Amino acid sequence: MLTTLSVTVKTMFLENPWPLAASMGVCGFAFLVMASRQGNKRYLSTGITAFILAAITITMAYVVTTPREIILNNTRLLVAATSPLEMKQVDHYIDPYAVLYGPNKTAWLTYDQIQNILPTVVSKHSIKEQSIRLLNAQETNDNTVVAWFGLSSKIAQGFPVRTDWQLVWTRLPDNQWKVIEIHFLKFQGKSPTDGIWNQ
Repeated sequence: MLTTLSVTVKTMFLENPWPLAASMGVCGFAFLVMASRQGNKRYLSTGITAFILAAITITMAYVVTTPREIILNNTRLLVAATSPLEMKQVDHYIDPYAVLYGPNKTAWLTYDQIQNILPTVVSKHSIKEQSIRLLNAQETNDNTVVAWFGLSSKIAQGFPVRTDWQLVWTRLPDNQWKVIEIHFLKFQGKSPTDGIWNQ
């Protein structure tokens, strides 16, 4: 519970510092007004401190990149590497021991198998373009972030094929983030079946 709270607080303050900074700014202004009216030095120092803390909060948000922000960006880059397909870039983001799971969490493919199948699928279905419809991520602890995204793939026939995915990213000892689990959740709004890529 404490880990979850820590992650939530970090995400709130570092990714969206403005509510906290604005509150501090308002409090600081109020204390400065009271200090000028009452000549109270304690109010003056409190007001100045509030403004300094607001500035520090905003500065930290710009300087520090949270794991969630890293994974949101990495997920975008990973998807971009699939159209046109650049396997070296895809390999850069996915761990060699990653596994593809179906919607019922049954293991379908190892990453070795994915590496063999993916180029064939892209070529067979003439996937021209892929774009992310929606994207979100949640940091579960300091070394794990789960990302969910909807993908719209434009194939040769011209109509988009919609799929939904979940990626589990983990931070390795060298501080790199890699996908260790790929979950295929939906295909055109329905649960996909094992071997659907062969159709």
